[in-house]
Amino acid sequence: MTPEQFTHYINDHSSIIITFRRSASDYQYEKNAERKPIKQYSDERVEHEIDLMVAAFLESVYTSIKSQVKENRIHPYESWVNYIESNSLMDLLEEDVETINLD
Repeated sequence: MTPEQFTHYINDHSSIIITFRRSASDYQYEKNAERKPIKQYSDERVEHEIDLMVAAFLESVYTSIKSQVKENRIHPYESWVNYIESNSLMDLLEEDVETINLD
């Protein structure tokens, strides 16, 4: 499974990215509000910082799972899906993301 396929799979089977993005957004906007007015980022810059956090989160999760999956060369996508489903990873990630502390 490629990183792009992984992202699509997560979007299709959970709300992990939405939940993480919400937490990252709260964190970045609070952090921005604490800056001196002259040093505050524009909304576009804050959204860019949020996008970077989401990308880093997805890369980290992908890399962690990739090291555990025994990928079948003929059906690599199915290998990933079987691993994710058999280990209830979407449920575990949902729980983790709901309680994540970004500070």
